[in-house]
Amino acid sequence: MSKFFSKKVLISESYGWEKIEKDDLILWFKGYLFKSNVQNIHLQAVHFLRENTFNMSVLSEWVNGLNGHFAFILISSSSIFATVDKVNTTPLFYSSNSDDFFLANKASLIINQSSDTKKIVDTQASLEIAMSGYTIGRKTLYHELFQLTSGECLYFEKGSLNRVFYHTYSPWNVKDRSEEELKKDFNASLNLTMEELVDSINGRQVVIPLSAGNDSRLVASGLKHFGVENVLCFSYGRSGNFESKMASLISQKLGYDFKHIDISDSNKKKFFKSKKYKDYVDDYDSYSSIPAVQDIAEICYINQKNLIAEDAIIINGNTGDYISGGHLFQSKSLNANKDDILRQFSLKHYSLWGKLNTHNNHSLIKEQLVKMSESRKIVSFFNNADSPFFFEALEYLGRQSMYVVNQQEAYDFNNYDWRLPLWSDNFLSFWESVPYEHKVGQRLYSKVLYENNWGGVWKGMPINNKTITPNWIIPLRFLSKVCLSPFGKSYWHSFEKNVFQYWMDLTRNSVITPYHKVLFDNNGQRNTFSWVSKEYLKQKKIII
Repeated sequence: MSKFFSKKVLISESYGWEKIEKDDLILWFKGYLFKSNVQNIHLQAVHFLRENTFNMSVLSEWVNGLNGHFAFILISSSSIFATVDKVNTTPLFYSSNSDDFFLANKASLIINQSSDTKKIVDTQASLEIAMSGYTIGRKTLYHELFQLTSGECLYFEKGSLNRVFYHTYSPWNVKDRSEEELKKDFNASLNLTMEELVDSINGRQVVIPLSAGNDSRLVASGLKHFGVENVLCFSYGRSGNFESKMASLISQKLGYDFKHIDISDSNKKKFFKSKKYKDYVDDYDSYSSIPAVQDIAEICYINQKNLIAEDAIIINGNTGDYISGGHLFQSKSLNANKDDILRQFSLKHYSLWGKLNTHNNHSLIKEQLVKMSESRKIVSFFNNADSPFFFEALEYLGRQSMYVVNQQEAYDFNNYDWRLPLWSDNFLSFWESVPYEHKVGQRLYSKVLYENNWGGVWKGMPINNKTITPNWIIPLRFLSKVCLSPFGKSYWHSFEKNVFQYWMDLTRNSVITPYHKVLFDNNGQRNTFSWVSKEYLKQKKIII
């Protein structure tokens, strides 16, 4: 085994990474596969090596056929191959200079290893994080540090670095068929996904973060429909919130145990100042997105209190609402002009801070979106009819695979296994084929779930029946709205964000920022993530 190539790969041996070293090949693997395993991956790679087909063309095609969520690195005596899955659930990082090439499963390993030249801040990447919470494409905060993106692999040999996008979610690959045919095909995809999931669980305890929406309810009711009984559902946030109330009713109907976890404001503040939270942020710092704070405090609490089995599998509903059409733009609101469509996309996803919503900043964002689209060869699919799907593809390559999927890191940090059934290959393949009129507003998705009524938790049990919590804020908010109505909706919404949004946050994650900062903000903060992005950049000594 070449020591030279082994030294090019920097691995933090924690949070689920496995190593196999034999037959002149090293494999580093993390994740799970359906109908395969880590041993089979190593055996197949050795086969390619012996058949002299260990090259980018063969390896990238092979990876495209793997079903699951994973990242792995193969090190031979003369080359390195690395890949992430189609959604980038487990990121990998590399330095850009092939003369000083490094590959790592933890970005800081490269930063700490490299010269100061690699620590030159990329101002464009900083702006993107400030405006959205994540970068566009492979960029990180530093010029010569990059990450593999969804559906991407790399091959390093003889000082040459080659990258390939083996998969790009392509929702314009529509297959026209009747509604009945679509229902049949969706049910086939849904059943296959659940069957694979049940086999993968193999009798272990399942833990579901359950809400009042479609997606986690689908996971819970699907497991019940397929006979899985060892399930615990939990919700979190302020006591009595509408999400937790409905989750409790759903769990009761399904016959599953249920827990509500409410960490007080003071205890959450302590958590966000704790060494544990700092370790989490440091361990999963990608230098390309803000920390995923959605449920990290609750998962750490569950772990600390031993509320679930050590070998439990956590399964959330990410991200059924997106993939089933919930984020599709209404076609009538779109202009056929590509520049205008990019502008609307930028305004929707790059607006964490009102002060940054300038024409120049959004022009810079649009420029980077075009560059990424060209590298993925999705611009050629853009036309008036496909424009909503162009939006979908951009969100997949951005917010979904660069930030939302990072929620799994809370589970990894606490050494829990997880699954993402609604990001399965079956779902990806099916939903990219669904015509716009059946997909928009989740029409097909909602109709089939309601008609199936798995577990009896769909008919007569409303979806996202939102109410305001805590109760004391309702009269104050109403009175303020009446008094401020003469100033217009825009003024009211700004006032609400500054004065009430902090207390209306069901997760209590708003306490990550002192209330007085939110109250007196005049920079146009959008939500909690605005402050997370600001603090993240501040820790890097970057002020936007």
